[in-house]
Amino acid sequence: MVKYLITNRKYRLREIAGEYYLISIGDEVERRPEPIQMTETAAWIWEQIEDGAPPTRLPEKMTAEYDVDLLQAQVSVRQFLAELLRQGLIEAAEL
Repeated sequence: MVKYLITNRKYRLREIAGEYYLISIGDEVERRPEPIQMTETAAWIWEQIEDGAPPTRLPEKMTAEYDVDLLQAQVSVRQFLAELLRQGLIEAAEL
């Protein structure tokens, strides 16, 4: 069971002109030179992961932050985390 998620430290979240981007740094720039645009909600999830929020708490926290029901939040969070894991932008950890 995944208890925590860790963001890939080769990426930094930046807000530029009201838009959110993951910017690669260091040697990762060669592999992925273009920034990854994120929605406000995606950036919020990224920040929650950086702050150490357990993945099981993210849907509940999302319902408190945004006007979304719990089921919709669970599906959205699950899909987004799966995509971040697939792309190597986060990794699972048991601490």
